[in-house]
Amino acid sequence: MAKFVVVGATGFIGRHVVATLLERRHTVVGVHRGKAPSSLDGQSRFESVKADLTKMQKAESWTPILDGVDAVINCDNTQSAPPALFEACSKLNVTRFLQISDAQQDNEALTESDLDWVIVRPSLVYARGFFGGSSSLHSMAAFPGAILLPGDGQQKFQPIYIGDVVGIICELCEASSFSRKVIEPVGPETLTLKEILLKLRRWLDVPRDTTVSLPSWFLTGMGIAQIQTSEATTTQPFRGLFAPAARSMDDVLIARPANTGDRRAARFALLAPVITTVLFLSWIASGLLGFAFGMPAAEDVVTVFGLSATDPRLVAWITSGWNVLLGLVLLTPLRTGLLTGLQLLTVLVYTIVLSIAHPQLWLDPFGPLLKNIPILLLIGIWAMFRSRR
Repeated sequence: MAKFVVVGATGFIGRHVVATLLERRHTVVGVHRGKAPSSLDGQSRFESVKADLTKMQKAESWTPILDGVDAVINCDNTQSAPPALFEACSKLNVTRFLQISDAQQDNEALTESDLDWVIVRPSLVYARGFFGGSSSLHSMAAFPGAILLPGDGQQKFQPIYIGDVVGIICELCEASSFSRKVIEPVGPETLTLKEILLKLRRWLDVPRDTTVSLPSWFLTGMGIAQIQTSEATTTQPFRGLFAPAARSMDDVLIARPANTGDRRAARFALLAPVITTVLFLSWIASGLLGFAFGMPAAEDVVTVFGLSATDPRLVAWITSGWNVLLGLVLLTPLRTGLLTGLQLLTVLVYTIVLSIAHPQLWLDPFGPLLKNIPILLLIGIWAMFRSRR
């Protein structure tokens, strides 16, 4: 059996490639930025390497990872592989290199190298579950009442099932019949986005096949329309050379009936942008209101805690500014754990301080402190959605 390095091993395509290679009894070294799936813990033929590609710009950084490897599969299409990886492959005679790419990715450094490369550019890839492009498709298909389409929904695709894409990738790893070529795995049929979403909606058993056309920017703002451009292609130079052939969407969906988990995941996914928006607006509003009307509360805190030397305005400004800052950083790519901890800690500190300063607030019929309990739960749900684990 062979040994493969999979870069981007925890991504949408990468994790399926790892699973299939392990199923075929190969050894896999998974390079990834986040945490490897717990299901791979203790797997003797899988080695986990946590690394940031942007910091691995020297061939020496890749040498230990490539030791004894037969081929490299780069499934991280969010950024181009560093030239240092190509250099290390050449030095260690790891010539077979598969790049999973999209049409916009720059692969010039790879194509100019002396490696035995193949670039795989799949069409719209769909799968079961809430991950990758499938999450947007499922969310759009499961929208309550009607499907919200970007534009007229006539964007054309040749959707291909993740299992068929991974099968092609693994065959390319195990055989060298293709070399220094770009191939574009596609499904056997051309479908519009509207047709794809209607098929998924029926598969999820969501009532009503009504569709509503909306501007693309509106859906993008809701976080459920990342798939908008036409990707249909007639370039299929490899058709018939891989077995089995790619299956139609109807065949795939019939063979894999949706269950309760699929329906719940698709519906709950719609809540992710809503919860983020609610938390963002809550932190921003509380900060702005604090700047405008926070002085009385700040004076009470200073008095109760015996901070007579402290200017109440400073307390009001610091807490209000912190709230605004928390709202703004929710929109940044900072680590979910850090953002979750900061929000939870802030709510808990505010709750404790106000409980000491004004314990009667717990009995207030408007529940100014009781409302912090569901807010804490909402932050926990937000963290669950944001981590996508």
